[in-house]
Amino acid sequence: MMLNNLNFKKISLWLFVTILACFAIATLLFFQIDIKDFKDNKYQYDVNEEKYFATGEIKDINIDSFLSDINIIESDDTKVKVHIYGKLYSKKKTEETPPVIELVEGTLNIKENRKSSISIGINFNIGELFQRDEMKIDLFVPKGYSENIKIDSSSGNVKADPLSLKEFDIKTFSGDIELKDVTADTANFETSSGNINVANIQAIDIKINSFSGNNDFKSINADKVYIENSSGNISLGTVEAGKIAGATFSGNITADVIKVDDVEMSTSSGRIRIEGATIKKIKCETFSGNITFNNASLNDSDIDATSGNVTITLIEGSEFALEANSSSGNVACDFPINITEKQGKHEIKGVVGKATNKMKINTFSGNINISKSENLRMKFLRRFFAKFI
Repeated sequence: MMLNNLNFKKISLWLFVTILACFAIATLLFFQIDIKDFKDNKYQYDVNEEKYFATGEIKDINIDSFLSDINIIESDDTKVKVHIYGKLYSKKKTEETPPVIELVEGTLNIKENRKSSISIGINFNIGELFQRDEMKIDLFVPKGYSENIKIDSSSGNVKADPLSLKEFDIKTFSGDIELKDVTADTANFETSSGNINVANIQAIDIKINSFSGNNDFKSINADKVYIENSSGNISLGTVEAGKIAGATFSGNITADVIKVDDVEMSTSSGRIRIEGATIKKIKCETFSGNITFNNASLNDSDIDATSGNVTITLIEGSEFALEANSSSGNVACDFPINITEKQGKHEIKGVVGKATNKMKINTFSGNINISKSENLRMKFLRRFFAKFI
């Protein structure tokens, strides 16, 4: 009986090895991997294209790139300069065509003109996984240029120096966007799996959309700001705006100081934390995460946390009508409050000062805490003595 079991195991092992071998051979045949191409160097193309254009002739600049890193540089020159340079690698001599730099009826078209180095399917060449193109596109824009720039990049990074434009549109698939001191009427930034880093931006309308990456801003000044992130953090820095709407599916939303008329923030799995806020109207919700406002001046507030705590420290002299309710958490308010309705174990309904502003807070399984902000001297003393306790 033991011998039969041993023979069965051997047969099963041989069958497993045979299946793996057949699968490997089938994969090689399907993708037609050329082992010689993997070992040998490919054809190399050195690219160095440079052109100049009069600024007054250009209304729009469109950049279409597959792998190139794109740098937009403000210059003291009077002309727009385009420089495309680097190395391309190819399996065949006839596959490559020079980049396109042409002005057509006021539109400057800049195209890398590079085919995808990796194609899934027949004639797959594994060598291209290990020898990528090394390309760059430098766009030098005179300080006087204030029209439109549109960028569509598959897997290259985009960087920009100080710019002042009407429309600034950037779309990347798997590349980062890094901007510094940008002024525009409308700014649209989109990336599927890259980070967006903006030092300072001033615009009328700002729209940010990222699928998998972090959004990091140092300073925002705008009429309207819309930020949507599927899986990543949103850091807003200092914000002054008429309206801001921020949403992330799996990530945190944070800000240093915001002064905004109308705020809408939501996150499905993450926290919302604002260190200093002056807000006239706010709607804020989390599904699984804490909500924190420090040193805040809030007028009409609607705050909802399904599974998390809500902690709000308000400036001295704040006045509001409060409705705070937690299904299975504690509710506390440090302000002297006049109770207006009979309250249960997990709720407070009353008025602090005048009922000019309304504050409505709900949690399902979290605590609610409303307190006064400490002045700077008291905060210093508390931290100082905490070292000796």
